[in-house]
Amino acid sequence: MLFLSIELIEISFLNFKNSNLLINFFALSLTPTKAILASTLVTAVMQSSSVVVIIIQNLLSSNIISLNTAICFVLGSNIGTCVTGLIVSVNSNKETKIVAFFNMFLNLFGGVITILFLDEFKHLIELFTLTFSNQKLIVSTIHLVYNLIFSILFFVGIEIISFINNKNKQI
Repeated sequence: MLFLSIELIEISFLNFKNSNLLINFFALSLTPTKAILASTLVTAVMQSSSVVVIIIQNLLSSNIISLNTAICFVLGSNIGTCVTGLIVSVNSNKETKIVAFFNMFLNLFGGVITILFLDEFKHLIELFTLTFSNQKLIVSTIHLVYNLIFSILFFVGIEIISFINNKNKQI
């Protein structure tokens, strides 16, 4: 069912990729901030970063967007995914709200850090995807590398905070 859905999205995109509306929409997203905001909004409305990543894959492989813009769209899709958790947390307990807001904070923090080092991140992606001829794999690699880096940083950060907290309790 999943692969059928992906195939249907790709087929519908082929019919839509030459649309002036689509090209103009993504032309407005030329700056990193605008690209992140557009992707965040689209993901929040669709409540599916997977669908947005498939769209990004098709945009990059059709040369409608650049690699920098694809990176920014992936960052936005990660942020937009947090909206679902925030919506669910509204009528939930305190712990659920903390987790939802922390998830949003981590994705916003990761997005800001990645934008500050966008050229370096792009070079890292190019290094990993040097032998890839399939542009869609490049978008998947962006998603994977971004999430790996910030997951590792998160766990290292938790260890540091835990160490400091335990040290303060001993004093």
